[in-house]
Amino acid sequence: VWLRTRFETVRARLGESDPSRPLFRDAGELFARREPVYAGAPFVVDTDGIPPREVARRIARLLGLV
Repeated sequence: VWLRTRFETVRARLGESDPSRPLFRDAGELFARREPVYAGAPFVVDTDGIPPREVARRIARLLGLV
């Protein structure tokens, strides 16, 4: 399951670049490189602006758990 979110949301959640996290220095590039791989996930759930409980419900429905 790919929990799809916009890069701006990821950046806001993680805060500003932290020198102790070298991969995050090029976060935009890393995000762009990984996105096509994530897009191959069998299930995709958009998470921008959606409360965690609702995201969990959507995942459960996709997986046939409810």
